[in-house]
Amino acid sequence: MTTRSIADILNAPSTSFANYPSFRPLQGLSDTTIQRIVRAVQKGGGHMALERELRNILAGDQLGVGPGGPGPGIVRASMLATHAKDSGLVRREDDPTPIQQDAISEIFGERPELAFLGNLGESGLAPRGQELFRRRTSDFLNRFQTAVGQQLVSGQLPTLTPESFFGKINFQNEFLRLPPGERGVSSGKFAPPTMFRF
Repeated sequence: MTTRSIADILNAPSTSFANYPSFRPLQGLSDTTIQRIVRAVQKGGGHMALERELRNILAGDQLGVGPGGPGPGIVRASMLATHAKDSGLVRREDDPTPIQQDAISEIFGERPELAFLGNLGESGLAPRGQELFRRRTSDFLNRFQTAVGQQLVSGQLPTLTPESFFGKINFQNEFLRLPPGERGVSSGKFAPPTMFRF
């Protein structure tokens, strides 16, 4: 990306500045400062590292907060880093690096049940529900393998990964679709006793 295109992206309106819709983060800065900001973005890395670097660059920026939006260096640095992340110019700090992502994908490719169990653990489902689904891991693996098989049969190279497939499962909804007895709910609450009078 060219210096100009990065500067244009950084200076564009963004949802990152929801409270200041007309805010242009590079407005009022010298060309030298803008070039330093663009170089910091071009270095890559995470958005938190970018924010730290931008704070150093903008340390002397005391333009104040006016009708156009925030000006002090710390606020402006934070908003610029967030905007750079939201625009895809830098990655989120907690996102894995490409090398880490390749290693993760390789592990999940060899052991797809780990992707299932990891997503289950992050689902917010109560321990009882999680245990129920842990016992059904093979059912979910069969669903994944069926979906990959369908792609192959239709002549496509498989694009599904265990991470994407199991990441889309809504475990709360899956749990609610189970019959009451499997969820551990007494069926007596749903089918009250019936009396016959003759």
